[in-house]
Amino acid sequence: MQQQGQQMQQIQEQIQQGYENFLEEAPRGNKNSFARVVNSRVSNGGMVLETLYGVNGQLVPNFPRTRTGPAIDQLLLDLGLDTTGTMARRKLRFNKYIGIVTNAHL
Repeated sequence: MQQQGQQMQQIQEQIQQGYENFLEEAPRGNKNSFARVVNSRVSNGGMVLETLYGVNGQLVPNFPRTRTGPAIDQLLLDLGLDTTGTMARRKLRFNKYIGIVTNAHL
């Protein structure tokens, strides 16, 4: 039993190290693809979002930890996205870009 626990710990450490290596080596698009996959599993406003990388290659500052985060326009600009349209359209654009799947059709 203890040996299985140690093996699980080693596997978790290897996964974590692999993830850290991936983040260091992957271009922004690949990093954002990973974040989108994680974010696609967000089912309610209180669940934590994975931060995306902006057009400058850095993590977007003040990226919302949940879907009820800060002003949408600055986030759209940081991600290189259009800021025109209604608030509902801008939120939908942001959600789609970060990987959140919704049933809304605007």
